[in-house]
Amino acid sequence: MKHFALCALTAIIIISTAGCAGYKVGTLLPEQIKTIYVPTLKNSTMEPNLEVRATNAVINRLNRDGTLRVLSEKEGADSMLEATIVGYRRKPVRYANVSDPTEYRLTVTVRATFKDLQTGEDFWKDISISGDNEFIVRGGLPSSERGALPAVFDDLARKIVREIVEHW
Repeated sequence: MKHFALCALTAIIIISTAGCAGYKVGTLLPEQIKTIYVPTLKNSTMEPNLEVRATNAVINRLNRDGTLRVLSEKEGADSMLEATIVGYRRKPVRYANVSDPTEYRLTVTVRATFKDLQTGEDFWKDISISGDNEFIVRGGLPSSERGALPAVFDDLARKIVREIVEHW
């Protein structure tokens, strides 16, 4: 009976760890990439003042992630993220009646390139990444929309950092 229990336990351990054989914990970045420079994002939309808030959200998310140390200057950095805000879209998703939207989805889209500053090559180039959030109109559309922007930028920053760290 002890032999059977030992065999069963061994089989369970082998089966439960077999699925993790190719799994790697942590970043998939090359070992030499330790730092990143993030210049202020460009804004090619008609919506003003998005670039600084989006840049700050990305830097804050990179700092929270901790995989790469963010540098304030390009000199000395191993890598660089360049991005341009190319889309700002507010789309109704729920209506009180046919002509009265009460809830919207706000989406901000960037085109981004992640560069290896040591070799001059692009890790990835010109990819589209979007962040979004839904919000209910309370106290007027403009103020409700402004209130939704931090969550949109946080979602965008999370996706950008995930792309940097896990794209490989």
